[in-house]
Amino acid sequence: MKPQLALATLSCILGMASAHASPAVMTAQAATTARLWSASDYQTLTSQFTAGISAKFSVKQFPWTFVTPESCFAAGMTNCYGANPDSPYGTAVFKGNINSTKLKKTDALVLIMQTPPELGYFGITSYLNTRYYSPLPSDPTKSGTVVLFESLNDSVNQLDIMTAGSSTPGGAPFSQLAVFVMTADSRTYSDVVNQLTALGYPTTGINLLALPITAVPLNMGTGSGADTYSLFMRAAYPKDKTAFSNYLASTPINTLKLSPLASRKSTPLPTPAYKVPGEGVAEPDYLKQARNQLVNELKAKYAAAYTITENNVPGTLQQTNNFYCADQGVVCNGDNPDAIYLQDAYQYTPAKLKDKILVVGVDHVKSGKATYTSDSVVNLANNTGVVAINNTTLSGSALKMAGITDPSDPRYALYSQLYAMTISYDCTGEPVCLTIPQPTADNPVGVPFGTNMKITARTYLDPVTKTRPLAQELILERAFTLRAN
Repeated sequence: MKPQLALATLSCILGMASAHASPAVMTAQAATTARLWSASDYQTLTSQFTAGISAKFSVKQFPWTFVTPESCFAAGMTNCYGANPDSPYGTAVFKGNINSTKLKKTDALVLIMQTPPELGYFGITSYLNTRYYSPLPSDPTKSGTVVLFESLNDSVNQLDIMTAGSSTPGGAPFSQLAVFVMTADSRTYSDVVNQLTALGYPTTGINLLALPITAVPLNMGTGSGADTYSLFMRAAYPKDKTAFSNYLASTPINTLKLSPLASRKSTPLPTPAYKVPGEGVAEPDYLKQARNQLVNELKAKYAAAYTITENNVPGTLQQTNNFYCADQGVVCNGDNPDAIYLQDAYQYTPAKLKDKILVVGVDHVKSGKATYTSDSVVNLANNTGVVAINNTTLSGSALKMAGITDPSDPRYALYSQLYAMTISYDCTGEPVCLTIPQPTADNPVGVPFGTNMKITARTYLDPVTKTRPLAQELILERAFTLRAN
C-alpha cells in the first residue's frame, strides 16, 4: 500500500498498478500459425483481429490523439493535469473530445499499437475517470459527478512491457508491435487472447490491464450513474526527436471497444498485484551533506541582492492508499504509478522579472534511483506545463553554479553528482537558468508575468523495482524563492 497524501487538493499525482502477465484464468490457447509480427503490422493485426473476434463481440474502433501544451492552450482547456511539456499525453477519443467511456463488466478496450522509438520514458496507464456519488463524500447534502482521473493499474513501462519483438518483458520495448487488453472479465480476456494467438500473435506480446472490479469496487455499466474509464500513454525525452515527431504525426495506434454479442454473467479477473516501490538501499548520506554544502554556498552568493526563503510546500506528493480518490471522491489529477512529484513552488508569483527560484538536488539518475528527472514550470490557470528541463541538460550544472572548473578541487567529484539551477523570467548572468516563457501573439504557451504558477519536479521509474522510487530512499531536492531587493 502507498502512503497517504499530505494535501487533499493535490492528492494523487502519482501511481498505482497493473498486472499484465497472462493470468491463471486464461483458457487454453487456440491453435496458432507461427509468424513474425513487426511494428508496421499494427493495421494488419487490427483488421484480422477485428474480423475474427466479431463472431463473438461487437467491435467499435476509436481514434487516438496526442495532447501537447500547444493543443491545451489552443483548445482553451481549463485543466491539462500539470502535463509535462516534454511529454505529450496520448489517449483514445471516444466522442468529440471526450477521452473516457463507460464499460460493461464483460467489455474490453483493446489497444493494438506500434510502440514509440527509443525514449527516456514510455508508459501506458488505465484510469477511472469519472464517478457519480449520491451523496458526495465531501458534502452529504449533495450528489454529483467527480472527475477523479485515478489510475487503476500499475503503468506498463519500457522496463516491463510485453511486445512481439521479445519473449522477455521489457526485452524490446521500442518500435515494436504490442497489444494491451483492459477488462474486468476473465472470459473476455481469454477470448481476446485466443483470437490473437489464432493469428499467430504471441502471448508474450499481450499486456493485461485487469480492472479491479471487486477491489474498488467499480460501478461498471451503461447507466447514468456508471463510472467512465480511459487509457493514457506518456512518452518523454526521445533519443531521436525527428523519429519521435514522425511517430506522433503518424499515430500508429488503434483503440477497439469490445462488447459480447450475447449477454452473459461476468467472471471477474483477480485483482492485480501491485508493484512495491523501494529496493532497500538509500542514497548515501554524503550526497545529502554535499547538497547542503552547495545550498549554503549559493545562498551566500545571492544573499546581497535577494531575500531568500526556503519553500516548504508540500514535501513529496505521494500516491494515496489504493483507490483512495475513488473512496473519498477527491481529484487525482492523472496520477502515474511510475513517478514521484515534488512542488518546488506553489502559487508562486514573482514581483520582479529578476525574482527567481533556486533548486539544488541530487542527480537520482547517476545514483541509479531513477530513469529520468525533470523540473517544469506550470501555468496554474489551466494546469499546463509550459517549459521543462531534465537530468541530461542539468548534468554538470552544480559545478557551473558553484563556479568549479578544476577537477582537483575537493568539491568537484561530489558536485558532479548534484544539479543546481535557477528559474526566472530574467536569466541574465545566470550560469544555469530555465527561462519562464510569457505568451506571445504567435505562441500562447507561457505564464504571463504577474500571474500564478507552480514549479513541479518529477522523478521517474526506479530501474530496479520498475516502478516509482521510494521517497524515503531519496535525498530530495531543496528549493528557495529569491526576491530581488
